Amino acid sequence: LYPGKFVPPPECPVFEPSWEDFSDPLGFISKIRPIAEKSGICKIRPPKDWQPPFACDVKNFRFTPRVQRLNELECSKGNYSLSFSTLSPSGSTPNTAVSGLGGCDIQAI
Repeated sequence: LYPGKFVPPPECPVFEPSWEDFSDPLGFISKIRPIAEKSGICKIRPPKDWQPPFACDVKNFRFTPRVQRLNELECSKGNYSLSFSTLSPSGSTPNTAVSGLGGCDIQAI
């Protein structure tokens, strides 16, 4: 190994189970476990025509939209926009208070 030279890691093992193996996923994982543990990672490709089940019942799924009031994010006591010169050591004195969220002061040290 040379310092600074990138050495790619070895490829991880890739498993392509049959439908029979894929019907019992925990049994398949226990079967490939000794091989996968040697590399620390593996890839399992499902059978080509496998489709994951849709996990959401579309007919009964409901959610309540949350109203986000953007004006509450703005300062009611002044402008929130700060320039880098306001907070930079060359543009401010130590312990300068700058107006922050909700009217609270932010200490620029």
